[in-house]
Amino acid sequence: MQDGCGAAASGKPIRGALVEIWQADGRGRYHPASDGRASDYADQDLDLRGRILTDQEGRFLVETLVPGAYGSRPRHWHLRLSREGMRTLVTQLYITGDSSRGRQPGEPNRHAPLAEGASVLRYEAPDLILEAE
Repeated sequence: MQDGCGAAASGKPIRGALVEIWQADGRGRYHPASDGRASDYADQDLDLRGRILTDQEGRFLVETLVPGAYGSRPRHWHLRLSREGMRTLVTQLYITGDSSRGRQPGEPNRHAPLAEGASVLRYEAPDLILEAE
């Protein structure tokens, strides 16, 4: 389970922002293997990719598995946040303390720990800030 929040540079929540998320499976493989927005594919061709809108408080919740390490990169989720009048943010979210691979030089510093819950691991993403165009 992963949850996060989209906010404007002013600190106000962004309602109705489009969050596109994609990730590798538990073995570090992407489905489909090529890049692109989820909207570029037919639903039956997608696995571990999707879209969701932020709620009235700028939050979103995704239930998924913990991705496997991909190549030399640590485990991560990809996110693209967009909203009319705002600059699109494309980023990755990493697991704090993940020892699956070393951290890449120059990678964005968006890390959060996996916290154990009753029946799931919970990843609480840092606030993701969108700037006005």
